[in-house]
Amino acid sequence: MDKTAGPSPQPTPTVTPARSPNLQPIDTVTTDENAARLESLIRSVDAGTLRRILVSALSGHVAQLHPPISESTTPTSTRPPTAKLHSSNGGTHPESPLVQALRTRYPAIDPALFVMIQKNRFRPDHIFKLSTSFRPQRPDYREGLSCLMQPLNLYTQILAHFAAADVKLELAAALADYMDHLFELNHTHTFESVKEFHLTFHQKRIVVGVWDPAGWREKDQQMEFLNLVKRKAPAELWWESQ
Repeated sequence: MDKTAGPSPQPTPTVTPARSPNLQPIDTVTTDENAARLESLIRSVDAGTLRRILVSALSGHVAQLHPPISESTTPTSTRPPTAKLHSSNGGTHPESPLVQALRTRYPAIDPALFVMIQKNRFRPDHIFKLSTSFRPQRPDYREGLSCLMQPLNLYTQILAHFAAADVKLELAAALADYMDHLFELNHTHTFESVKEFHLTFHQKRIVVGVWDPAGWREKDQQMEFLNLVKRKAPAELWWESQ
């Protein structure tokens, strides 16, 4: 044995912390004792403090169950699409429900024409553009009165569609009376003159007011005199053909 070596180290004793005689290990505490202690704690806290504790705990629990959803986190595919209408300057703006209804009813008509009619910016000489056919339309009117009356009928329906509820029925009736007047004029006057009369009269209504039923029933004799040309009688046509 080496005499120069020091004494061997002694093991460090394990120190057990002192335990209060009133505390018991958790695994030895019964359920009844836990309930009794909780009840004693609740009684020692005033009602206001207890309410704040419960509200705070519930708020945190609800926040975990339902985290706030911001607009940026909403999937784009779940958002309803908004119909857009291209404007003349290249931009877009949402369509009104009235225009959307007309697009469904008349898919072949350019939606921009609906807006122009609604805002009273429609040009009378563009009446030929109102067609239920997808074929390109031309302002030739080679088939006579029907080439004018068919698109005009669409115009009157679209105009009445945009009219206010208190004037809608009366306006529709006045527009029908105006079309009947054109048919009567076509019996005694040339189609070209009837067409020119209509374009002039329509332009007047756009300036004065297209929503006035009485205006469409107006008999403008001066305008008729300046635009209408009488048809030649059959005898006159026969004489000229000889």
